[in-house]
Amino acid sequence: MTSIDRTAYPQFARVLSARELAEAFTPTGAEVEWARSCTDDEHHLLTLVVWLKSFQRSGYFPKRAEVPASAKRHRALVRKRLGL
Repeated sequence: MTSIDRTAYPQFARVLSARELAEAFTPTGAEVEWARSCTDDEHHLLTLVVWLKSFQRSGYFPKRAEVPASAKRHRALVRKRLGL
């Protein structure tokens, strides 16, 4: 059987080392500045950066029904940032 991380829809590993977390989810300065230019407050800044880094890692967004209404706007911003 193929490992889930080698399929078309990879999932996050249940356990990541501190090193893996830092490498995959630490935003660059440019990513933080971009997110600041798109948001009004720190809560939205964090949400947007999490969306960006999660999409970069997995290659897809969760289903709309699984996402809080307040974060749906960020999906379009991430797509625009990544040229999708």
